[in-house]
Amino acid sequence: MMLAPLTLALCLAAPPRLYVVAVGNNAVPLAGGEGTVALQYADDDAARVFGLYREVAKESYLLSVLDPESQGLFPEETSLALAPTLAEFVRVFQHLAERLAQDRAQGQSGDVLLFFSGHGVATPQPSLTFLDGALTRDMLFEELLPSLPARYVHLILDACHAEALVHGRGAEASATIVDVPPGQGANFASDRALARFPQVGVVVATSATHQAHEWQAWRAGVFTHQVLSGLRGGADANGDRVIEYRELHAFLAAANGAVRHPQARLHVVVEPPALNTRAALMDLHDLVYAGWVSGVPAGAGHFAIETRHGVRVVDLNPEPGQVPQLAVPADTELLLRVGAYEAPLSVPTQATASLVGLALTESPLRGRGVAESLREGLFATPYGPAYFRGFADRPVEAPMTLTRRRASASRLESWVALGVGSACGVAGVLTGAVAWRARQDYQQTSFERRAYELRARYDNFRYAAFGSASCALVGWAAGYWLWPAASGSAE
Repeated sequence: MMLAPLTLALCLAAPPRLYVVAVGNNAVPLAGGEGTVALQYADDDAARVFGLYREVAKESYLLSVLDPESQGLFPEETSLALAPTLAEFVRVFQHLAERLAQDRAQGQSGDVLLFFSGHGVATPQPSLTFLDGALTRDMLFEELLPSLPARYVHLILDACHAEALVHGRGAEASATIVDVPPGQGANFASDRALARFPQVGVVVATSATHQAHEWQAWRAGVFTHQVLSGLRGGADANGDRVIEYRELHAFLAAANGAVRHPQARLHVVVEPPALNTRAALMDLHDLVYAGWVSGVPAGAGHFAIETRHGVRVVDLNPEPGQVPQLAVPADTELLLRVGAYEAPLSVPTQATASLVGLALTESPLRGRGVAESLREGLFATPYGPAYFRGFADRPVEAPMTLTRRRASASRLESWVALGVGSACGVAGVLTGAVAWRARQDYQQTSFERRAYELRARYDNFRYAAFGSASCALVGWAAGYWLWPAASGSAE
């Protein structure tokens, strides 16, 4: 008689089950416009997310066609991958809905994490592209999400659209930049879309010029790699090994805060589930097969860990005095990178290796233009408890904008402002010259009436010169303010 209540109590006390769907689609949209090209690392992004969460998830699904190079880097993930078709995605969602309903009937709660990396389209409505069609916003919010009886649903979207400005897998590290329609990130995180789903949280990014980025040096989308760096422990500000939305939000702000190139800046939208703004995206305690690294290389600042095959694992720039605990692939040949230096590293399962005192040898890095801006700016701002406290004190409602200049300004506005400023500058020079000549004539004349006229002329042109100079400064300042957001060319 006591077994049924006891079983129910144990079920209610059990931690929620996690179900993960990671989608990576390099292919162009079926209705892709002229100049739209295939992505390079959406498949790698999905494989890395799948690999991290597979250990902690009750069930996990990878929908991606990994290219030959990626298959060599992720052989196990390749053997488990499903086709990134909309039909397969819907089938997986329907299966998860059934599993969650079964869990709920047994008194067990469940969470779902959906990751997508690939192209997005803006018309006729914002959509994520699959091999056989598009997952529209209406389909996501009107059909699929309502079918999931989940405690929380986490959406991490790294979607891009249109042509790549920098492309290639050459030896030189380069950054591939793909346009995203203005407001697309906001569409997925809009209050109207999420108001009916208080259990849904989102993490979305575009750049200040409505662009998303891929970087050959990381073999990944820039945003996805930053998210993974945070989830592996980089964002853990309080050291409890649980990564909350607000910690990841602050971590992403620090990672991008010092990026100067207008094409490389990211604008991040992070909205935790309204039901629980302290919801967690990752509990690192569940990673029973991971290895751990602790400490900071002497004088390192920004450092990175990657596999010997060049797959980036984590980047971090900890605050002075912070001792990060980072989850890394166990029993794997790794490299610690500090600037132009590196050191070999390997960590057994559930063991902890210290980064302090590792012998570094020179390993030159290269990069120009946007890639150089990314290399110099990303993770340049130290992150830790102090940064997190300062970030968390900001109003929750305020969006995190990682650029001080208008992203919507056009090149024409910049030229107009500069033109007005230049015209005022020329007027200031001319009126200043006339005022100076009137002043000289005034000082040389001995006739009272003539002196009175020259003095009035001097005053009039002097004030005109000052006004023109002020107008010139305002015009030039406005042109400078608008120009970086209007410029789309790489260095």
